[in-house]
Amino acid sequence: MLQGIVEESFLALLKERASIGRKLSYVDHFVRLAIQRYPAQDALVYYSVTKDIVDLTYEFHGVIHTVQFDRWAINKDFWGCISNLEEQFSQWA
Repeated sequence: MLQGIVEESFLALLKERASIGRKLSYVDHFVRLAIQRYPAQDALVYYSVTKDIVDLTYEFHGVIHTVQFDRWAINKDFWGCISNLEEQFSQWA
């Protein structure tokens, strides 16, 4: 019985984290993941999405860092863009 409750809770958590059934685009998922990642614990993140570009701005340690991603690139190479964002974090550190 307890195992069933735990499994149901875990599956609900996974569905929520993956946003299954919400018909989100790759860009929506990219933004959702990007704003959950931080280059530093005290970082603030801001984003804007236009027709062609996703702008991510991270503010930490008194410095503002901005990175842009092309929507086309996100749709073509989603995980590559996530990897590029992580690499950018390393450069800022």
